[in-house]
Amino acid sequence: KVHILQHQMRRGAALGPAQGLIRARKVRLAEAARRVRGDIRGVLIGLGAGLGYALYTIFGRYALARGYQAPTITFYTFLIAALCVCLADGTARLRAAAAAPEALALMLALGLVSTVAPFLLYTIGLRTLSGARASIIASIEPVTAAFLGIALYGEQPGFGTLLGLLLVLLGIFLARKA
Repeated sequence: KVHILQHQMRRGAALGPAQGLIRARKVRLAEAARRVRGDIRGVLIGLGAGLGYALYTIFGRYALARGYQAPTITFYTFLIAALCVCLADGTARLRAAAAAPEALALMLALGLVSTVAPFLLYTIGLRTLSGARASIIASIEPVTAAFLGIALYGEQPGFGTLLGLLLVLLGIFLARKA
């Protein structure tokens, strides 16, 4: 057994989050790489997002073990993320969008419903699930998003997306068996 952040893990358990990180990015990276035609920035942003999600899992469990509540963890996560976005992109676009009340309401609803709520629920789930198990369950997210896009919006997935979806499902199946 390996000790990480005072948490005992089986040697194979670290493989689950790593596989989840790789699988989740494969779905969109193949399609994104085709679209950007050599623009490495998008690929790096996708990999950075995957790394951030993996770190959130690790440090979320650590914070829960130290007695912090899920809403507190989620609040500070999004506060830091918002500051990083403002530093990286500035606030001009945010101020322009906030000038239109309907855009501001849509931004708030989108942020709360599709971002904050899932992170909060994921953090609550970390109370009882191992990070490896939580990451395997979360790996189904890009598959669900792709299927909803196809069913609700008539998106036409490319070969790379279909291959990525298949790899994600195969990875989830294999990780579940490990």
